[in-house]
This record gives sequence, structure tokens and C-alpha cells, in this order.
Amino acid sequence: MPLAMEEKLFMLLSDYAKVPREKISVHSRMQDFAEDSLAITELSFKLRKAFEVPIADEDLDPLETVGELIELVDTRLAS
Repeated sequence: MPLAMEEKLFMLLSDYAKVPREKISVHSRMQDFAEDSLAITELSFKLRKAFEVPIADEDLDPLETVGELIELVDTRLAS
């Protein structure tokens, strides 16, 4: 996966959650960024806009780590 995409995603999460970029890794828990349905909706919108890929709120529900989110975005970018 392109490092640029991964870094862009880390920066998006950092900006969205107001968390320093260096505190976000592939092992970070998604619930720290999307703890309720409103946060999931907001995050999925930001992801769709930033990466121009279809990502529904339901796509984010089962994700446990930022690494899994990276895999999802990478898969959508490849299709």
C-alpha cells in the first residue's frame, strides 16, 4: 500500500480526533476515533471526501484498528 495514502489517513484521523499524529499507529483502536454512530457517520464522510472512494458507515462498524481501516481504504482505492 502506498505510504502516502497511509500518512494521509493518519493525518485525517489526527485532525478529526484532535490527537497528535505521532500518537496514531496501525495498532490504534478505531473506537478512539469513532465511538458512537454520529462519529462513525462523520468519519465515513471525511474518508469518502478525502479518498474519493465509497465507504459506508456500516463499513466502519466491524473495524477494530486503524490498520484495518487502512486495508479497507487500500482495497477500495484498488477497485
